[in-house]
Amino acid sequence: MNHTKHSNHSNQVNEPNDLAAMAFYVAIDGDDHNPGTLERPFATLEAARDAVRAQKQKQGLPAGGVEIYLREGRYQRSASFLLSEADSGEAGAAIVYKPYPGEKVSLVGGYSLDAGAFEEVTDEEVRKRLSAAARDKIRQIDLKKQGVQSFGEIQSTGAGALTGSGAQCPSPELFVNGEVMRLARYPSEGYLTIGDIVDPGSKPRFYEADVLPHDPNYVPPEQRENPPRPFALRFEDERMANWRLEDVWMFGYWYFDWADGTLKVADLDHQEGVIRSSQASYYGVRTGQRFYLFNLLEELDSPGEFYLDRTSGMLYLYPIEELHEARVTLSMLKEPLALLNQASHVTLEGLIFEETRGYGVQVIGGSDNRIAGCTFRNIGLKAVLLGTVGEGEGEDFFWGYGDAGLRHVISGCVIHDTGHGGICMNGGNRKTLAPAGHVAEANHIYRYSRIKKTYCEAIQIFGVGSRASHNVIHDAPHAAIEFRGNNHEISYNEIYDVLQESDDAGAIYSGRDWTYRGNVIRSNYLHHLKGIGGEVGVSGVYLDDAMSSVEATGNVFYKVNEAFHIGGGRDHRIESNQMICCPSSIRYDDRAATYDWFLPHMDREKGTMFIRLREAPVENEAWRASYPELVKLADDEAGIPKGSIIRNNLLRDSGELKLAADVVKYGEVSNNISLSTLSAQPSDK
Repeated sequence: MNHTKHSNHSNQVNEPNDLAAMAFYVAIDGDDHNPGTLERPFATLEAARDAVRAQKQKQGLPAGGVEIYLREGRYQRSASFLLSEADSGEAGAAIVYKPYPGEKVSLVGGYSLDAGAFEEVTDEEVRKRLSAAARDKIRQIDLKKQGVQSFGEIQSTGAGALTGSGAQCPSPELFVNGEVMRLARYPSEGYLTIGDIVDPGSKPRFYEADVLPHDPNYVPPEQRENPPRPFALRFEDERMANWRLEDVWMFGYWYFDWADGTLKVADLDHQEGVIRSSQASYYGVRTGQRFYLFNLLEELDSPGEFYLDRTSGMLYLYPIEELHEARVTLSMLKEPLALLNQASHVTLEGLIFEETRGYGVQVIGGSDNRIAGCTFRNIGLKAVLLGTVGEGEGEDFFWGYGDAGLRHVISGCVIHDTGHGGICMNGGNRKTLAPAGHVAEANHIYRYSRIKKTYCEAIQIFGVGSRASHNVIHDAPHAAIEFRGNNHEISYNEIYDVLQESDDAGAIYSGRDWTYRGNVIRSNYLHHLKGIGGEVGVSGVYLDDAMSSVEATGNVFYKVNEAFHIGGGRDHRIESNQMICCPSSIRYDDRAATYDWFLPHMDREKGTMFIRLREAPVENEAWRASYPELVKLADDEAGIPKGSIIRNNLLRDSGELKLAADVVKYGEVSNNISLSTLSAQPSDK
């Protein structure tokens, strides 16, 4: 473990918590041969952990637990700090890792670079590739001379790019004084627009088993290209003549504004004015969609951009300001900064987790762990992952993710500038409806999807019986909270300025399963959500593709493009919500009965909806008691949106209800009041 910043143990500071019977101390200038006292601290977290183990083995865990205090500094990690079952506390006697009072402690997954080693670019071949306006402002550093030998690789991300093992770590990122630098790109800000498509390539999404022959996008097996064919775009920008094809990539919303993708460029044809991808886009490509190119040395022309030559190990930076006194870090660690594997009754309190490629903290198994008052920033993947799967794939996606433990709490944390989302809470058992009991509360989460833009929410809740409440979430390209499974609660959250780059998306989202039941969305405040103004628009709450049985009560929507978008589904309760200055209030369609594009999912034998219904143990005691309506759903005109209640909602200066006829016919729609500046009239029956 490398440490930076000297700490002064002679400072006048508070003593340990009186409730703790024992304390150990760690300092960046300590020694692991020390006894771990305030005067003679350990040097590493591992030494303190092992001292707690030894105490437990010899005398047992003291009443009141143990506190491990870290003195001020940046603790650079080359591997996860691992806590196992042997490192557990007990109920009422937790093991707590925290900073010494009044001091700041960071766990860092990056390598510190010598700011003084940055120098002007002298290689004439490199200088020729840089713009005349920028070349004298660029600085370079030889990473190999800094001791960095592994440079990672840029990864394909986005729709269809992940495997069952979850997200792949992004390539190393550069941070200067805690601010993330971006890979040199064109354009430096914003997006280009897809024009002529030379070759649309394959659409591998429509090779999958849930796409049936009567789906208009169906591709017969004999016509499926293997591997799927990449695409080619017309690109007649004269600057392309200056680019070299050296590990060039592009990011885009290639077909839908809710599905992003990062793809490698296979060819830059200057003569023909064509860019060819190295792989197919999952949904294909479409004229008018947005994209940009990146990892181009020739486009290193704006402050805050960098380029890494992975062959030479030379890193080039256009600094925002002089680097003489700067703190410069290259993120390196792919593993979680802290990994709790089957540990219980452990608290991580007040720590900073930063500048790493992987997760901040991952918790596997165990119970009753707390992550409280911590800061997570400049993380490559997510801040906190509960469980073993991070991106929602495989069998566990239906049943509740594997080995996430019980009753873990993430509370009072600040999470920002993460690459693949904020908090992911897996757990519980959908077969028995046993709850996980996890809680994410009172966290402040923003700018949480820098790298993968869509479906990397601030909070993801999967499985059974977890809660997200009293969180503040803002500033993101896509959704804020996604939930899948049963008996979750989303309450008292404030959400604003998300969905900034999206269309056909919702701040709170779930979809395409009748069996996700018992979920509650109540007393949230959603405001200032407008999206990009696309074909569908964005919503505060989006219950997509026949998602059913949500109780949404007491929520307030202000200046939201559309408060509720309900895509068919049954048995919802939408009651006592306030919609203020919302162009659209509640839209509730009947797609599962009438929309041609959705009807393949309603095929009784092979359709997604009926497959998931058959897989659910609707006849067992727990499910029958909780969701008796599922027992006969298959034979009750399943596609018709029956049984929903929409009542006592206030629409103030907002659009009227837009409800399919069967929503009204087979449900209750009553006492929804529409107010304007001059009148107060019921919006319907």
